[in-house]
Amino acid sequence: MSIGFGQILVILLLIILLFGKLPNLTQDFTKGIQQIRSLLQNNTEQKQIEGSKPEEKNKPVEKNE
Repeated sequence: MSIGFGQILVILLLIILLFGKLPNLTQDFTKGIQQIRSLLQNNTEQKQIEGSKPEEKNKPVEKNE
Protein backbone atom coordinates (compact mmCIF):
# COMPACT_ATOMS: atom_id res chain seq x y z
CA MET A 1 0.00 0.00 0.00
CA SER A 2 1.68 3.19 -1.19
CA ILE A 3 0.68 6.82 -1.11
CA GLY A 4 -0.99 7.93 -4.31
CA PHE A 5 -0.65 11.21 -6.19
CA GLY A 6 -4.00 12.50 -4.89
CA GLN A 7 -3.01 11.84 -1.29
CA ILE A 8 0.31 13.62 -1.75
CA LEU A 9 -1.52 16.58 -3.30
CA VAL A 10 -3.93 16.79 -0.35
CA ILE A 11 -1.04 16.63 2.14
CA LEU A 12 0.84 19.38 0.29
CA LEU A 13 -2.27 21.59 0.22
CA LEU A 14 -2.75 21.11 3.96
CA ILE A 15 0.89 21.99 4.62
CA ILE A 16 0.64 25.12 2.46
CA LEU A 17 -2.56 26.19 4.25
CA LEU A 18 -1.03 25.51 7.65
CA PHE A 19 2.14 27.49 6.98
CA GLY A 20 0.16 30.25 5.29
CA LYS A 21 -2.00 30.69 8.40
CA LEU A 22 0.81 30.12 10.88
CA PRO A 23 2.24 33.68 10.80
CA ASN A 24 -1.23 35.14 11.37
CA LEU A 25 -1.86 32.78 14.25
CA THR A 26 1.43 33.66 15.92
CA GLN A 27 0.74 37.38 15.53
CA ASP A 28 -2.71 37.00 17.09
CA PHE A 29 -1.27 34.90 19.91
CA THR A 30 1.45 37.49 20.57
CA LYS A 31 -1.08 40.33 20.63
CA GLY A 32 -3.23 38.38 23.08
CA ILE A 33 -0.28 37.77 25.41
CA GLN A 34 0.66 41.46 25.27
CA GLN A 35 -2.90 42.49 26.14
CA ILE A 36 -2.96 40.10 29.09
CA ARG A 37 0.37 41.44 30.38
CA SER A 38 -0.87 45.02 29.99
CA LEU A 39 -4.06 44.28 31.91
CA LEU A 40 -2.14 42.53 34.68
CA GLN A 41 0.32 45.41 34.95
CA ASN A 42 -2.50 47.98 35.11
CA ASN A 43 -4.26 45.91 37.76
CA THR A 44 -1.08 45.67 39.84
CA GLU A 45 -0.47 49.42 39.57
CA GLN A 46 -4.08 50.12 40.60
CA LYS A 47 -3.72 47.90 43.67
CA GLN A 48 -0.48 49.65 44.64
CA ILE A 49 -2.19 53.05 44.35
CA GLU A 50 -5.13 51.86 46.45
CA GLY A 51 -2.75 50.32 48.99
CA SER A 52 -0.87 53.59 49.45
CA LYS A 53 -4.05 55.55 50.28
CA PRO A 54 -4.95 55.75 53.96
CA GLU A 55 -7.88 53.60 54.88
CA GLU A 56 -10.98 55.50 55.93
CA LYS A 57 -12.46 52.41 57.57
CA ASN A 58 -9.75 52.05 60.22
CA LYS A 59 -9.95 55.62 61.53
CA PRO A 60 -11.57 56.00 64.95
CA VAL A 61 -14.92 57.72 65.01
CA GLU A 62 -14.89 61.07 66.80
CA LYS A 63 -17.92 62.03 68.83
CA ASN A 64 -18.88 65.68 68.97
CA GLU A 65 -20.64 66.58 72.21
